[in-house]
Amino acid sequence: MATTSPVPTPPPPAGAAPPSPNFRFLDRHHPLLVRYAALAERYLFDDPPTALVKVRQFAELLARQALAHVGGSSSPQDEFAAVLGMLRDRRAADRDVLDLFHGIRKAGNAAAHEGSGTRADALHHLRVARQLAVWFHRAFGDARGFRPDPFVPPPDPAEATRELRDELERLR
Repeated sequence: MATTSPVPTPPPPAGAAPPSPNFRFLDRHHPLLVRYAALAERYLFDDPPTALVKVRQFAELLARQALAHVGGSSSPQDEFAAVLGMLRDRRAADRDVLDLFHGIRKAGNAAAHEGSGTRADALHHLRVARQLAVWFHRAFGDARGFRPDPFVPPPDPAEATRELRDELERLR
């Protein structure tokens, strides 16, 4: 089995995803964590199932990074549930944390295989992902006292368009 490295990889191409005020603190751990989270935020309103898949990708990478930090190894062929079992066996995450991971895993699987998921589901799991991000940063980022800013719900693009239309009408 190959060991998953907790060392950050090169960042994705510029402009690949918008910045995320909720997850940017994870950039030093792995740029893909921030990218997956930012894409989930971006798709929240237009395509909730895709947002849920991105949240699941985020959570799986986060779990693999946590496993690597405690000396565990996994291969790309290891299923997400197996990685969570390894975290449990190494006592790297308590039951509450593992339950959060499993909730995201199940919702992401349903979104990927059945196309299911609402905006409310996607927002809920995005908030859960943020909880896991804070847990990870505190546990493995030398940031035990880390106090994140409050969660910022992504803006609805339809609202921005409506506001822009109203402003343009006012200016005319």
